[in-house]
Amino acid sequence: MKTGQSSSASGAGDTRPVRVGLGAQVFSSLRFRSFRFLWFSTLFASAGNWIQQITLGWLAYDLTQSAFLTAVSQGLRAVPFLVASPLGGVIADRVDRRKLLIATQGFLAVSSVAFALIVLSGALHIWHLMVFSFATGCAWAFNNPVRQALVFNTVPRATLANAIALNSSAFNATRVLGPVTGGLLIGMFGAGTNFLIQALAYVLVCVMVLGVRVNPLAEAEGGRKRRSVAGTTLDGFAFVRRDRTIMGLILLALIPTVFLMPFTNSLMPVFAAEQLGIGPKGLGVLISAFGVGALIGTLSLAVVTSPRAHSMIQVTAAVTSGVFLIALAETRLMALALPLIVIIGGAQMLYNATNQTILQSIVPDEYRGRVMGIYMLNFGFVPLGSTAGGLVADRFGLPIAMIGGGVITVTLILVVAFRFRLMTHLAERRESAAAVTSPVASAGLGGGATL
Repeated sequence: MKTGQSSSASGAGDTRPVRVGLGAQVFSSLRFRSFRFLWFSTLFASAGNWIQQITLGWLAYDLTQSAFLTAVSQGLRAVPFLVASPLGGVIADRVDRRKLLIATQGFLAVSSVAFALIVLSGALHIWHLMVFSFATGCAWAFNNPVRQALVFNTVPRATLANAIALNSSAFNATRVLGPVTGGLLIGMFGAGTNFLIQALAYVLVCVMVLGVRVNPLAEAEGGRKRRSVAGTTLDGFAFVRRDRTIMGLILLALIPTVFLMPFTNSLMPVFAAEQLGIGPKGLGVLISAFGVGALIGTLSLAVVTSPRAHSMIQVTAAVTSGVFLIALAETRLMALALPLIVIIGGAQMLYNATNQTILQSIVPDEYRGRVMGIYMLNFGFVPLGSTAGGLVADRFGLPIAMIGGGVITVTLILVVAFRFRLMTHLAERRESAAAVTSPVASAGLGGGATL
């Protein structure tokens, strides 16, 4: 077979696998050249992201000494997802996805340099931090749907679950060392240096994305057949509304975002300072512990291929994360907090990756960008959860807020799962969808093609 002809035969572009000597099933998706470039771009993007997360959180609490303002400043990054992520999904279905990814990462690099100059000049105020958080959130709201859509276009359907898990592992791998490194750099050189390093990471993302090959002709032909942006956006929402299974999956993703993520992200600096009495270095260790669990969880999913197993893992992992958040709430010893956070991280990321795997496996490709854009709306509700969690923590204490978040997470996950009968019908639907090959597989690139 001539793999050079396959690129024009599908919209997936150059997805030819290369033999790299990795026999383990867990890394099977890395055989594909374009996916490898996409994976490394995710790795660098994640490095920049986690350095930013810990630095912004610590700066906010250091400036204000307020759990509420810390949560709000962190949560502002998610506000643009309410508007921009559906639009980003529409654009991802209409334009060259590589160019969109490069444009958003370029903006993130430039804005990071500008913010670094403000921090280094000593002129930083809380409103600067909030504006920067909001601006970078706008870029990520366009970036995330297109990055998720590109995963499907770089591997055959048979390895989609593995690719999504590995893509998540790239995001979480840097969560292990990134926060610790960020905390150490804050102590050694100050926060401004971190944003310069972050900018460099985003430049490297752009370099990696240049190696991803997606057929621009196929995208252009599809774009000419589509309606206006507004019409295409409404069509995407109508599709999700008609499909109860997809609607249920999106609602399941929303629950931990609102009631669990505020405590593992936005309010973690408060937990570190008030309950454990530790500084930025200790905060970095806590966030890295979450990353260790997340990495273990996503790599575990990479070897699970059964649709029925995915359905069971999904609900079990979400319930586990809520239960262990309740256990973490009253913990005041670092030695006890670390293993609990590892378990929460593993369960939460296992849940997120499983949810995305199931969703991507049943969505038609012509709706993929739009559905992922709507899916990313969940992150737009982070400020709601962060604000509510911060207010409850300021009024009643952080432990009460964490216990409430854990109880609500467990309760709503079970209600939604059984209300939409997701565990009963998902496996059958995915097995039916597997009969339809992905763009890569239809090009004859499912397993043996090599450079």
